[in-house]
Amino acid sequence: MGQTGYWTTNLIDVSLAAGETEIVFPLADRQMGGGRDWASRKFPYRNGQEDEDTGARPRDISYSIPLFRDVEPEHYPSTMNDLVEFFESDEVKGRATLTDPEFGPMPVRLVSYQWSTTSKERDGGRLELIFETLGDENPVVGSGAAGEADAVGDADALDTALADAGLEPKDTAEVMRDSGVAIDETERLELGLSATFSANIGLAPGVDITVPTAPALPSFTTSVVSSSGFGPTTVPDNEVRLFTALVTRFQNSIERGDLVSADEVAVEIDRLLARAAAVRTEDVLEDPETGWAVVQASSRLMASIQRVGTRAFQNTPLVVDYELTRELSAFEVAVLLFSNPSRVQEIIDLNPQLSPDFLPKGATLIVPLE
Repeated sequence: MGQTGYWTTNLIDVSLAAGETEIVFPLADRQMGGGRDWASRKFPYRNGQEDEDTGARPRDISYSIPLFRDVEPEHYPSTMNDLVEFFESDEVKGRATLTDPEFGPMPVRLVSYQWSTTSKERDGGRLELIFETLGDENPVVGSGAAGEADAVGDADALDTALADAGLEPKDTAEVMRDSGVAIDETERLELGLSATFSANIGLAPGVDITVPTAPALPSFTTSVVSSSGFGPTTVPDNEVRLFTALVTRFQNSIERGDLVSADEVAVEIDRLLARAAAVRTEDVLEDPETGWAVVQASSRLMASIQRVGTRAFQNTPLVVDYELTRELSAFEVAVLLFSNPSRVQEIIDLNPQLSPDFLPKGATLIVPLE
């Protein structure tokens, strides 16, 4: 798949794992169903019936998986054959851990699969899967991800896998640059990377900044002076946990409210996913042992990023640009667009660079879509 546009244009990856085997595949459509089971009692010569709740039914999860060689060469026939063998294995017996982009990891068993091909779609087909959840508790949206800590942990695992494969942080940054998703100067400064790092990411050298040295995961800031009292330091280039730092930076930006719109969240997710995919280079994959570890770690990180992104995306508003045709205040804009003056704070928050009391004619505002 391409290196950019994952979040907005491409398919989301899902994985199945049992023991040491893990298969990653693309997801196009998904359906989920459930309900409760009831024991009904009907008595002679009595109207109606009585019932007893006997518990929640397991969730039914249906996946539609497109596997075409022209989309990704390994999808057909390699991934298709791997999935079928996995399902029919007497050792696995259809039981596995399914890592869903919305629910996270959950134990499931395969109910059935169906492979469909058509003359209108060559070099591949569509695999329809039906799973049932196992265990006492049904998954809740976001609960399987175990929060943002999973994404940071998966990022750290990818950093370790890349180091084992012989890639130093500068090498990883070069791969990102060559894939069109280079670390920009703002990120370099916020991550505490030295000026010499710029030469490896195709940027002009900048100035060093200071970051606290005590926390295991730094609290990133664009300030050039540490407010923690630990003194001025820079992160040595060979000690940078690059993906850990990037994911932590993204989560900090969500918590601080820096990403004010769903579009901004989507852009950041696109970039992180493309970077995680970019490290699967031919040189890395040349060694089967360390290369496969990189593939596994990057796949897990991409799934974690997508789960974090789903929650962030749902919690940020859809916005549009609105050009003022006359001079107004933020209060007047709230009344004009929404007939609700209480929404003035939303407009102020989305446009911190403008004076809320004086918005000149021709100014372009960011306003909620609804």
